[in-house]
Parts: sequence; C-alpha cells; structure tokens
Amino acid sequence: MKRYGWLVLAWVAHAAAASECGLYIAESSANPLKKGSAGVRLGMYAGKKMVRGDAVAPPELAIQVLSFEAHHTRLMGTNHTSAPSKRLAMGIARMQDMFWVPTSTGGQFEEGVFGKDDGDTTEAEVWNINRPVTAIPGSGALSNQHIGSVLAVWKEEYCHMRVPQEPQLPKQPHAGRGAYTNYYNLTALATMDIEPGMEILLDFGDHTDPWLYDPPSPATEDEETEGPLHLMDYKKLDQVVENMVQFFDKYKEELTPEAKTAMYDFLVKDVLEAAAGHKAELVKKALPQDADDLHLVKKAGGTLLYNAPELKRDLSWLLENGQCMDGLEGKPSTIPEAGRGAFATHDFSKDEFVAPMPLLQIADREILNMRNLVVDEEDEENYVLGYVNETVVTQQLLLNYCFGHPDSTVLLFPLSSVTNFINHASGNKANVKIIWSKAPWLQQEEVDKWKKENPLYTFDVRDHQSTGLGFDVIATRDIAQGDELFIDYGDDWVQAWEDHVQQWQTKYKDLEEWPARAVDMNANFVDKPFDTPEDKPTYPHHVQTFCYLEEMQVPMGQPRRRTVLDKETGKEQEVNIYLYKKETAVAWEGDKLRPCQVLERKETKDAFFYNYTVLVTDAMDTEGKHVSIEVPHKSIRLYDRPFHSDQ
Repeated sequence: MKRYGWLVLAWVAHAAAASECGLYIAESSANPLKKGSAGVRLGMYAGKKMVRGDAVAPPELAIQVLSFEAHHTRLMGTNHTSAPSKRLAMGIARMQDMFWVPTSTGGQFEEGVFGKDDGDTTEAEVWNINRPVTAIPGSGALSNQHIGSVLAVWKEEYCHMRVPQEPQLPKQPHAGRGAYTNYYNLTALATMDIEPGMEILLDFGDHTDPWLYDPPSPATEDEETEGPLHLMDYKKLDQVVENMVQFFDKYKEELTPEAKTAMYDFLVKDVLEAAAGHKAELVKKALPQDADDLHLVKKAGGTLLYNAPELKRDLSWLLENGQCMDGLEGKPSTIPEAGRGAFATHDFSKDEFVAPMPLLQIADREILNMRNLVVDEEDEENYVLGYVNETVVTQQLLLNYCFGHPDSTVLLFPLSSVTNFINHASGNKANVKIIWSKAPWLQQEEVDKWKKENPLYTFDVRDHQSTGLGFDVIATRDIAQGDELFIDYGDDWVQAWEDHVQQWQTKYKDLEEWPARAVDMNANFVDKPFDTPEDKPTYPHHVQTFCYLEEMQVPMGQPRRRTVLDKETGKEQEVNIYLYKKETAVAWEGDKLRPCQVLERKETKDAFFYNYTVLVTDAMDTEGKHVSIEVPHKSIRLYDRPFHSDQ
C-alpha cells in the first residue's frame, strides 16, 4: 500500500487506562443500513459517562475539497457541457454525501470569484452553484443523526479561533507547506450527560433534516399521523411523564387502581390528544398503556430510549461488536515541519491492537484531479464553471490523506479519529503497522475480494455506497504512553517525497521568507487593533478581514444610511446601516462569517478592547453590501484571500 502525503491533527485528549475505553465504533443502531445492503454504517458509542460540555471525541481536522464537480465538467461551447462519466459521477455524489458544507470550518472562502472581470459574478454564485465540500474524519464521518435526539454539536469556534499549529514557523519556507490542511481543532461537544453505551448522535444541522427542529404541518387530514416525533416532541413528552409520575405519587393514597387507570386514560387520550394535535396517535403510542409503567420510561432514560432502546448498547455488546477508538491523541509532531502527529494515550504491547481505521472507498483517483477552471462565457443565464483544457494541473489535498496502490485506481480514505495523522518512519523506526481489520462489523466478503484480486481490483461504485473495509493499526513493538506513532508508508512514498523536496528546493532556493498565513497572523491581533483606512497597513494583501456578524436594526432616531468608499472597487455608494447584535453562543459559527472592511474603530472598556464600524462586502449576505456598527474586536478575524492559502 502507498500513502499519499503528510499527516497532521491538532487536539488535546485525556489519557485513559488501557483497560477502560471511553469511545467505541460499531455498527450504528440509530441509522443502520437496510438488510442486504453492501457495506455497513458505523456509529460512535460512549464507553464511559460523558457530561455536558465534554468533547465526545478527539478534535478533528478538516480538508477542503474545492470546485469538486467543476473539475469534471468540460465546457463544450454553445451552452453545452460534458458531465463526468457515470462511474465518476456516482463516486463524486457518494463523497459529497459523506462530506460537510464548509461553513463549520470557515472553508467556504477558500474559493472566490472565477473568470469574469465585470463584477457580475459573485461569491454567492460560486457558493450556490459550485460549492466546495469538507472532509471531516472522526466525529464528522462516524457519527449519525436521529430525529429524536441530539447528544453532540460542533463547537465551530474552536476551529475558527484556532491557534497556529506551527507557531515557531510562521514565515519559514519548507516543503511541507501546502501538503497538509490548515483547518483543525473542530470539536464536537456533548449537549447533555451521555450514559455509557449510548450512540453519540450529532446535530447535522436543520438543512439536512427539517423535521429535527421545524417539522412541517400536515397538509391534509390523511397526513396527520405520518410525521414522526422529533427532538422537541420527546423533550416535551419527558416533562409530561415527569409531571404524571409526580401527580400519581402525590395522590397514591387517594387513588384506587380503577381511579388511577381512569385518570391516566383521561390524561393520555383526552388532554394530550388535544395538546398534540395531528401527532396525537404517535404521542399515545410513545407512552406506556398503564400508569404503573411510567417508571419504566424514566428507568430507560426518557421516552426516546423507552421506544428505541437499541440506541443504548450494553458495554458487553460494544466489547464484542465494536472497537476502541480512544488510544491516540494529536500533538505537535517530533518531526520538524510535519505539523501534528499521533501519540499513544496509554502503553501498548507488541502486536497489540492500537486503533481502528475504517475506510471510505473512493472509486477512482481521477475524482481528485484538478484542472484550470474557467466560467462558461456563452451561458449568460447560468453560472457554469468547468474546464476546456483536459490537462491535470494538480490534485485535491484529500489525496495526501489516502492510501492507494500503484496498480489500482482505487483510493482508501481513513475515517477514524487521529489515525490520519500517523506520520512516516522507515524500517525499524516505525512502531505500528496496518493490517486488514478483523472487526466484527467488517464486510469480510469485501476483504476477500481485495485479497483475491492482487493488485487491488477496480470495483463498481454502484455496489459500494458505504463503509465496508477497514484496517487495524497494530503495534510492532512495545509503545509507551506519550510516544509518537510512526508507520512505514513504503519505498514509493519515500521516493515521491524526496522528489518533491528536490523540486521544491530548486523552485524556491532563493526564497528567504514564506508569506505568513492568516492563521499565524491572527495571534498578533488578540489585543492589537485591526487596520483602518487611516493606518499604515500591518497585514499583506493576500489576507483580508472577515467578520462574524449577527445584526439587528439600528434604533429609531439613529442614522440608517451612509455613503462609504469600497476599497476593493474604489467606488463610493450609499448603503444601509445595521447594529451588531450582542454576542450569542453561535456568534462565531461559519454561517455568520462575512468578508468585511474595517472603516473605523473606537476603544472600549470591556474585554473586547475595541469596537469597529465595518463595511460588509459579501453578496451572499441577505442584506447585500452594508455597514455594521459596534462590531466587537473578537468578531473580526484574518483569513487568506480566495486562492491564496497554502492549500
């Protein structure tokens, strides 16, 4: 096998005893595949109690996959395009289904305006028609969503406000720059206490399942009982059960068994039916038939688990059917200029299982090819992005995180936490190896095919729409807690890396300083003011200011319009004025991020040091170009301009 690229991760984990596993992967109970389907859908399970606010899994990195479909859309002229082959199209669609929208990491502005110089083509059009996608292993790949429960959510701020992973090398040129992602520390936090054995259900966002937060009302009488109970329904039902238990306990001496039954029937069939409306039948079915069984609902952990007990597994089931996934943590690698590495959280003996590595099968490495893209100038109505010249100029960064074989088109992308970040060491310097997994969830018939066809066979992507393959990471010698893990990527990778270093040194031999990345520069602006037009510029042109904005109308009596100069276009125009809304828990999430220009600042006495007046220049914003006032210092960050990051 061959490994493409350099591996990194930034996170901090709590070491666990070897005999205690805090996090398992096993076949999902919340969202299993239909019987007879190829592959398996995995889930993450708590191995020990997690309390609200805990990180449910190691923080993750994120890999932006840019202009995914456009790199396979050939522009043919006269409003015609050539789509990718069915095989590639299915592979692309499969990967897009597995990946996330980039707002959780701030990756939506890796790309910008393509081609047109007249100002008509906007970031909004790029986003809506040719949006990038983001690969997030660990929690992002192995968690599931259930309509009745959310046990974890992304704390996007941890990624957006990340500190440099190589603070000692902000401008130092080296061959590793651009070989690994600069998006990391994306963390999923528990929204409530999670008991051992529970499958960790992540909030995928209401755009993926509108039933979760805003279930539609029935259009007809026939639809009244079709909609399922959702998260808020179960929360309300839990409170109803608690109230009924307290009521029956309070009057247990006064109520005869017959009276208790009559009262319970009245509460469930009459009171709740009136309150539940079109979901009345579903609500009645979710509750016990007998008032004496209400305590079973509480014992199960609530109405959801009472009705779906499979969401919580016995630890004995996890030991038999799952694999432990908390043996590694990410820290700065001991290899210079390698970013992050994977380190052992406890001792491992020779030949001991270290970590699972479930794999996403990528049908053809051609899927990750990138070409020079242009806008189809002949299509005035639609914004179509594609290529004219077939020449492949580079590959998506995701390739650097995949396993492959020189005689196969297939790539294998590891989905588990931290294993992506095990760096290379040759020969006996390596302390772990990979073998075909022996996991209970593994599709053994798939492994047999891969073993039989050597080199790796080219499979039909239509038959492989989920995870079915995996590696196990095995210790090749005794490993002590805190040791960095290394794997031998193989001679082909070593030669490829040496060639890359030689080419890099030849190309950049006279380069003394690499342009500082925005993530490095942000550390300088923790308490230092951002530039206004009157200041001497302190950051270069390849970075720009972005604002996390949640706004409201300016109070009556204050100006609501203003003439401003847009320094990007050099033109003056009159725009609306909005007031920054007091920060909330979601103030630093990706969908609040907008390109902005600082116009003015004033010092404050609070912890934010400065408040700013900014010009919001993003056409994606519903208000269009406008001014926002009283923006706090912490809500402004530097980001690399589109097409200017290391990626």
